[in-house]
Amino acid sequence: MLRLPEESLLRRVVLEEHTRPVLSLVVSQLHGKLFSGSYDCSICVWDLVTFRRIKSLHGHTDAVRSLAVAGDTLFSASYDSTLRAYNINTLKPLKVLEGHTGPVRTLSVLGAHLFSGSYDNTVRVWHTETLEPVHVLECAKDAADDYVKS
Repeated sequence: MLRLPEESLLRRVVLEEHTRPVLSLVVSQLHGKLFSGSYDCSICVWDLVTFRRIKSLHGHTDAVRSLAVAGDTLFSASYDSTLRAYNINTLKPLKVLEGHTGPVRTLSVLGAHLFSGSYDNTVRVWHTETLEPVHVLECAKDAADDYVKS
């Protein structure tokens, strides 16, 4: 179990690497890392104890809206309509997951499945180990339109 030193909870730490606002965060306690996604199209990897930047991950061409962790894999979702998978241990890219036709806004992991929700009115389901698509769930267009209007 990761334990943060008491003094790290009391001191102010400024995470200065992003050049635009942060939109998403996810922690991997197992790996001792914090990941932040930003409007600047990047993902910063932070040491969870020292809060020092380990590395910046690039590849998205628009804002990184959501992040999720499954096992040793970091997933990112972007307004560029793609998802990206990275190996958390090496911080190397594994694959670009394509299929959405609109900005991807949210990610969620359940067991061996990653769910991605997009403004294209779909939820796509991906296998977290093979990184292959499993299902496409379509939202009723009228329901999506009603949500946007409210």
